[in-house]
Amino acid sequence: MPLTMGRHYRATPAGLIRNNDVHDLFERFLVSAAAALLGIRIYLAVANYPQLGGDGLHIAHMLWGGLLMLVALVLLLAFLGGRVRGAAAIIGGLGFGTFIDELGKFLTSDNDYFFRPTIAIIYAIFGVLYLVFQAISDRGSRSAAATLARALDATTTAALSGFSVQDRQRALRLLAETNRADPVVRSLQDGLLQVEARPDVGPILVPRIAANARDRYDRVIETNWFLAVVVVVMTVLAATGIGSVVLEIVRDPGFSAGDLSLSLGDFMKLGTDILTNVCIVIGFVAWHRSRLVAYEWFKRAVLVSLLLVQFFSFYEAELTAAWGLLFNLVLLAALNFAIRRERTLPEGARAETVPAG
Repeated sequence: MPLTMGRHYRATPAGLIRNNDVHDLFERFLVSAAAALLGIRIYLAVANYPQLGGDGLHIAHMLWGGLLMLVALVLLLAFLGGRVRGAAAIIGGLGFGTFIDELGKFLTSDNDYFFRPTIAIIYAIFGVLYLVFQAISDRGSRSAAATLARALDATTTAALSGFSVQDRQRALRLLAETNRADPVVRSLQDGLLQVEARPDVGPILVPRIAANARDRYDRVIETNWFLAVVVVVMTVLAATGIGSVVLEIVRDPGFSAGDLSLSLGDFMKLGTDILTNVCIVIGFVAWHRSRLVAYEWFKRAVLVSLLLVQFFSFYEAELTAAWGLLFNLVLLAALNFAIRRERTLPEGARAETVPAG
């Protein structure tokens, strides 16, 4: 069917268009960066800080981080497709984590890798990155041109996969959200419907794990003990936060029964823990009205813990706070999955918040 765009339809230009998978790509980047940084720190501590080089040479691992980021950039510049972007996000994240681990050397005149505030500064950088990434993810253009561009990108990914059933359906779903009057949309829809979709191969490891997780979640939320587990986990998060702050205050040499005044650091830590607990309590109150709303408040509590509470923990205890970070990351991943799952449920099923037994 010939296109007559200029005669019957005038397209409008668009500015920066958000990627279809921006949230997933940012998440891969940050998780990979954190994994690289923690992995390097743990390895160096176990191996007694070996050095690569000799005869006055020291090949810093920040160079390997730069190389990995270069590889990610080359992949993005040279190749098409969502799978390439996913690989570049992971490789770039590993490179960024490896690079920024040596930040302390560039903040001190004596190139001190063990400069105490380094871990806290790095943690603050990760927190700022998360907020920036979240803002980008939540503020994508919804114009007709932007929606069409995202649909075209999904069509490219479908073509690269040989038009698998899953990728073709995703492209058609995005096209259905665009302007039906656009002849480009009609032509793409007609073309995709005429292409014989390649059957999806058996799920590889990650999709298989995701599918199993969805099935398990659906079964778990129907049990009587599910709410009890949620209550216990969030209560532990609240209690450990307040308990650790109180313990630090009591152990502070400047604290005494005669002088109950708090230092600025103690006051800020106590305030962030109270804010975490407020979010948790609101989540509990919302639970019987909507699991989705409760999960979102629990997620806010975890984010406060990750971005504020853990910052102070890393400054005080450095890598010993890694266990708290790991717990919060696992909890955040679980809540993100639960939120995504709840949003895909029909309205009636989503409103059913009381476990059936």
